Amino acid sequence: MSFLSALKDWEYLAKKDPLWAILSDPAKKDGRWQLDEFFAEGKREIESVMQFLARRGMQPVDFQSAVDFGCGVGRLSRALAPHFERVYAVDAAPTMIERARELNGEHANIEFVLNREPRLSRFADGSVSFVYTNIVLQHITYPESLGYVEEFMRVVKPGGVAVFQTPTLDRTPLPMRLLRAAVRRAVRVAQLPFDAFYMDMNTIPVSDIERVAVGHRCEILERFNVNRNHIGDDGTLRERRAPWFERLVSECFIARKHVSP
Repeated sequence: MSFLSALKDWEYLAKKDPLWAILSDPAKKDGRWQLDEFFAEGKREIESVMQFLARRGMQPVDFQSAVDFGCGVGRLSRALAPHFERVYAVDAAPTMIERARELNGEHANIEFVLNREPRLSRFADGSVSFVYTNIVLQHITYPESLGYVEEFMRVVKPGGVAVFQTPTLDRTPLPMRLLRAAVRRAVRVAQLPFDAFYMDMNTIPVSDIERVAVGHRCEILERFNVNRNHIGDDGTLRERRAPWFERLVSECFIARKHVSP
């Protein structure tokens, strides 16, 4: 699937059922997410991450600005707003950005930014304190997904931190991958209403992430398998039971840019 096709898919999902597209709980499909419950999930996630960074001494150098990449309707953007002077919430789907502005008008320090190119040219080198993204890169085609990781590391300032999740390995046998791709392609071409098939899953090799980090003077401070671990509500890293059907190895990376040359 191409990068442009992925953009079209997410605009389709944004128009169809935006909250479920962001948090795809089967029980919440077809508009069954309650807004207060949906945004509470975002607050819980960000609070636990900020506590985790504080416990590990990994906070960004300052709290001037944050980028919420793949912001959707602002689930995490509004949770970041109390922690940072300015939050830039970025998404590729016009409908997501429009809805986010409607739902978050009371948060004056959030700016919602439509970005439909495989880079973050809106942001200058070394201009951002913190970048955060979760369950977003996995839906972006490779190598564009890796390009965004490189952009995260470009835009963070010295001492700035990027926290991002991405699958790094797909253990699915090749015949099954080919079949899966063919079915998804057929669903899209026929425009069938099987929404899950509009969410492609992609990986970024760890070696590529490490290479990009070195190139931008960033150090990977922490890396863990999110299928086997999760950040608890109290900011501690907790072991979880991995599902027996685990196909994708999904990892969280915490990277910080070096302060000195």
